Amino acid sequence: MAVRKHTKAAARRAASAYAAQARDGMGTLRPDYVDYLSKWRPTEPFRDHETGVAAVAAVMSRAGHLAPANFRKHCSDVSALVRWAQDAGVDTSWQNLMSHDTIHAFSATPEPSQSERHRADRMRRLKALATHLNPGPAAPPRPVPISHRAVQDPYTHAEMAAIVRIARMQPGSLKRELAGIIGVCRGAGAGATELRALTGGHFTDLGDEGIQVTLGHGLSERTIPVRRAWEELMREGLDGVRSGQLLFGTKVDRRNVAASVFARMQVLGTDLPPLHASRLRSTWLADLMTDAIPVQVIMHAAGLQSARSLTDIATWLQRQNPDTPASVLRGGSR
Repeated sequence: MAVRKHTKAAARRAASAYAAQARDGMGTLRPDYVDYLSKWRPTEPFRDHETGVAAVAAVMSRAGHLAPANFRKHCSDVSALVRWAQDAGVDTSWQNLMSHDTIHAFSATPEPSQSERHRADRMRRLKALATHLNPGPAAPPRPVPISHRAVQDPYTHAEMAAIVRIARMQPGSLKRELAGIIGVCRGAGAGATELRALTGGHFTDLGDEGIQVTLGHGLSERTIPVRRAWEELMREGLDGVRSGQLLFGTKVDRRNVAASVFARMQVLGTDLPPLHASRLRSTWLADLMTDAIPVQVIMHAAGLQSARSLTDIATWLQRQNPDTPASVLRGGSR
């Protein structure tokens, strides 16, 4: 069936019909969404223009939860769905359009003008919109959000003292490896996975000026100093390690580097807490956060893209020091 040409008068009638059909649902829309819908027109013609525009309006007038960029994309998605429904003789009521059975049938119809990637994104958006607007027995269950996994609590001063004391009592090369792990994780905030590729060449000992270490790769690569209090232990961990030699083990692609070293420890005494590289890193972060160091500097030094880990550690610090002196909150003297 050929698509008939629309006159200006027909377009004006369509706009009036559009406004009438959408008025009931637009009460909850933001003013800019209402304005966008009042001016919106499909990029490709519908088989029946008036009912097509009204069908899109009936769906989108209920989609005020979308962000502006997504709202515009969904207008295009719903328009394609309505165009298919009209051609296939499918009911274009908003309830039927927002049925997962209808969207599934639409997904089985190829669109030569669209790439597979674009079509997959369109179907994903339509299914999410249908789940939000028209939930029911046919709608798939909403995924359970994956909660944020909080970083492990830092070690206390007493726990760190016990860790260092017992590490220095270990035999042979195990003593050096433990000193290296503690030195670079507690002293420079290395992550557990960053231990795999560390070689002697990643460290620069500047004597009285301290020790520099390069950690990470790509966007997370950074060169930072080992904390002054942990320089001596770091030097013990570097003792005898050549520039191209791995600091821990002999294979770059091995896993659980720190855990395998900790598992070989001879436990001397009962005050040794469970050892984890991540807790050593958390302790380093807590140490930085209690100094006058800007948060952006801490994030760069830690290779962090967000401050979520810092908020977890801040909660721990608050539990350790619930009474903050008023002088600290007031700030420096004039």
